[in-house]
Formats: sequence, structure tokens, C-alpha cells
Amino acid sequence: CRPEFVEALKPAIRLGTAWNPVELQAPFVHMTKADIVRMGLVLQVPYELTWSCYKGKAMPCRSCPTCIEREEAFALCGCRDPLIGMNSH
Repeated sequence: CRPEFVEALKPAIRLGTAWNPVELQAPFVHMTKADIVRMGLVLQVPYELTWSCYKGKAMPCRSCPTCIEREEAFALCGCRDPLIGMNSH
């Protein structure tokens, strides 16, 4: 999400969790998608088990904004999104 979105949510979360306070943290909000993918590759994140597509189909659509950003982030890291190889496109 964008920093403005995270900041807008913080007051609502404080109000909604007054009896048992919850604090919203967004440690990756200032990182690029490629930076996040790169960190995940170092940490051996099983990216084949992650999902970004908003369409809700069996496979990523590769055309919605999140699919495009995800595929570009993997390309900038010099690798292919593991979900793309599973896609029939």
C-alpha cells in the first residue's frame, strides 16, 4: 500500500482497538517492489505460494496492475515470477 493509505488507517485502527490496542506497522511501504522481491529471494521466500492478482482466478491474469508490478519486480531482479511458469498464457 501507499504511505498515505497506511497513515489514514492508523487513527481508525486506534479507535477500533481502544480496549486492546493494535498498532499498524508497514515496514516495506517505502521499498520498491523489486527491493521486496530481492529481499524475499535472499530469505528464500516460497514465492510460488504467494499471490498478487486481484482477479481471483486460478492463475494470475498478468494484466491487472498488481500482476504487472509483480512481474516487473521479478524481471528487475533478473528472474521470472514462479507463478508465470505455471500460467497457461
